[in-house]
Amino acid sequence: MSRAVPDDSDSESSRLTLQPRAASARPSSQLRDQLDFARRHWWIVACTSLVALALALWLTSREPRVYRSSSEVLLRTDYNVSLFPFGGNGQTELLRFPDIEVLFVAESEFRQLVRSIAPAGVNVSSRADVNSGSLEFVAEGPDPDAVALAANVWAETYLTERQADLLAENQASIDFVATSLADLDEQRAIIRSDVARLEQRLALVTDDDEFTRLLNQKLLLEDQLQTSLAPIEAQIADLNEQAAALELLRRVLTDAGVSARLSRPAEPTSVPISPTPLRNGLVGISLGAVVGMGLAYGRQALESGVVGDDDGLYESTGLRPLATVPRYKVRASTPVEVLANPTSHASESYRSLVTALEFAARSHPFTSLLVTSANARDGKSTTAVNLATLASVHISVLLIGADLRRPSLHTLLDAGSGPGLSNV
Repeated sequence: MSRAVPDDSDSESSRLTLQPRAASARPSSQLRDQLDFARRHWWIVACTSLVALALALWLTSREPRVYRSSSEVLLRTDYNVSLFPFGGNGQTELLRFPDIEVLFVAESEFRQLVRSIAPAGVNVSSRADVNSGSLEFVAEGPDPDAVALAANVWAETYLTERQADLLAENQASIDFVATSLADLDEQRAIIRSDVARLEQRLALVTDDDEFTRLLNQKLLLEDQLQTSLAPIEAQIADLNEQAAALELLRRVLTDAGVSARLSRPAEPTSVPISPTPLRNGLVGISLGAVVGMGLAYGRQALESGVVGDDDGLYESTGLRPLATVPRYKVRASTPVEVLANPTSHASESYRSLVTALEFAARSHPFTSLLVTSANARDGKSTTAVNLATLASVHISVLLIGADLRRPSLHTLLDAGSGPGLSNV
């Protein structure tokens, strides 16, 4: 690639160098710079992304599989009483509240009991859904069968233990009411002890006058004790009603599904929840792309040359290129591109370069042209041969190879290596 305009010189022959244009040149587009950066460094991003993807998939294959299963217990609430036995209103003792049931499951005594029954190596958690009135047991572990079994064991143990707990509370209430009734009967017996003695004497009296007197005395005493016995009799009647209700509730609670039932048992699954190859792969590609972009920017920062399009070159050096020749494969049999493929893109680029040089020569005439570059194999000899071929149509051209270390012009032209510049 050759980029040049003539430079003023005191000698008869002027070298072609890059000359800055006016400061009013068009600034480069930031979008074009980014696209050019991505075009030149895409392979770095692609390689790091593929390496990161492979690493992510390898790590995924090394991770243990984790499976998840869940069982659901439907609780009796105000909104679903019709789904349970004895679905009529007024059975408030049968209602269960999800938030409270979660606390029951969280008790250490219950957790120790169920862990001694459920399979080992499985983590089980519980959560309540107030809207649906359900309690869900979620199990996670490496064995899908053990996971499903653990979730069902937790649900069934909850149903059994909660029913036993409610029955125990009901029996405690029944015992409390019976004890209260016994105490009230004793109090009533103490208050009525004088009346009882009069009743015994009445049973033994044979004299009519004495019987009448004792009977009047008994009736008067009962009237006097009525104010003390009335509250006790009311409490006894109330406790008898409570005892009857508790006994009925005890009979209802013996039905395991009256206030909670297993609505959805857990089943083994063949699809693990972890690891997730797709997610890990996407994360690996994303991280790889980020690392690749960082490496690309670091590589660009370390580059000492001018990288970019024509505007980038102008911003870096203040110089404008005359033409750009694309890379192409030089064939040994036909090294001169403008003769071998006159319609190719490279040939058109060489002709554009000649035209640019002709325009430059109008304001800065020159009789010699130096084609050079900073590195080897940049296309100096190829460019010089093609320029000389095009220029020889109109003028006489002397093509001199000044590369004394690795001369290549004579091989391109299939000519001898001497005499040369070192012989002059």
